[in-house]
Amino acid sequence: MSRQSTAQAAIAAANAFARPNSLWDRYFNTVIAAGLIASVVQHLMITSLPLYAFSLGANPSTAGFIMGIFTFAALVFRPVFGAMVDTRGRRVVLLFGTAVVAGVSFLYGLTALIPMLLFFRFVHGMGFSAYSTAAGTVIADVVPKERLTEGIGYFGLVNTVSIAIGPGLALWLLRSAGYGSVFVTAGVLTVIAFLIFSFVNYEPKERRPLAPAHASSRSGLAGFLEPSTLPPAAVMFFTALTIGGILTFLPAYGLWRGIDDIGMFFTVYAVGLVIPRLTCGRLADRIGTTKVLLPGMLLVFLGLVVLGVANTLPLFLAAGFLYGFGFGTVQPVLNALIIRVAPEERRGAANAAFFCAMDLGIGLGAIIWGFVSDFWGFPMIYFLSSLCAVCGTVVYLTVVRRHPSFMELTRAHRRPRTAAAE
Repeated sequence: MSRQSTAQAAIAAANAFARPNSLWDRYFNTVIAAGLIASVVQHLMITSLPLYAFSLGANPSTAGFIMGIFTFAALVFRPVFGAMVDTRGRRVVLLFGTAVVAGVSFLYGLTALIPMLLFFRFVHGMGFSAYSTAAGTVIADVVPKERLTEGIGYFGLVNTVSIAIGPGLALWLLRSAGYGSVFVTAGVLTVIAFLIFSFVNYEPKERRPLAPAHASSRSGLAGFLEPSTLPPAAVMFFTALTIGGILTFLPAYGLWRGIDDIGMFFTVYAVGLVIPRLTCGRLADRIGTTKVLLPGMLLVFLGLVVLGVANTLPLFLAAGFLYGFGFGTVQPVLNALIIRVAPEERRGAANAAFFCAMDLGIGLGAIIWGFVSDFWGFPMIYFLSSLCAVCGTVVYLTVVRRHPSFMELTRAHRRPRTAAAE
């Protein structure tokens, strides 16, 4: 069986289990449940590992590097795992990545050396890149095409919900039982996610061995990242540049402004993320990508401008809601657009291109905005970030929307359903 026909058979097998136009089917629910657990573990680690590094004697720059090497590893390995998803299969990459994260989670508590902590964090990033790329591809397989943006939006809620669970759980475990309890809990939860992911078994048994080029007949980088997805991935890159400044510097900026309760920003930001993921995906599937994405980019721009001038808690919260609503609109719409334009047998490589753009934007943004804050202060981070949103919009209007491969996809994908279809 050829690789292309095998991949298409896997997609057909997934669709065979789903009712016509059904979204919440067996495999969608499985990936949502396991993905939520894995994402909670991710936020457990984001909260606890910097504190653990400090307890081992690390300075702030070293602690930052320990967190940054995770993103670097994810960026390096995503193209490889994207190709493997298309050739070896979704399930094997999904289970491999989850097993790696489970093992590393247990090992964190056994090291008292910073170099070993760096190594484990790098391996963790590799595992994360494997299971997240594979999980996103499974979602693309099992969601009906006419509800793709809606399904991806719901899948994105996994990360939003985990933001509300993971950090609080980590701090509670630290106060009550110490770092060892955090790492054991993370390991046990990831084992549970592994067991749930093991039920994703819709693919055919036969699968062609991995080709020497590691993906399709394409050579070089095109064998790992689907070239047709690069224009919308570029839009995602510019959008991700903006979130790097928020995740890295917003707490320090709030304290610099004299805001004591700046943590509320992330609560409101999460609320802003949730609303469009529940509504805008279905809307984009009905009226088209452009009519949903452009207002989302405008909200990202406005949220960053308000953040640049914010000097009171209400202004920070308003900025958080605007930015969260905008980012929560743009991210799933671009993800769905990338999956739609890619050949079905190249969905893994397409997802890899999308997440590489996010990884690169977030990581590079944190570095760039660090230099900006050193020279011009915190507010300039967000004023300049707003220009990145403008750049992303320009790329969409001039390259994506006018590109022959995307012109039809950016319009409405289906007619509104009747009441019976609902």
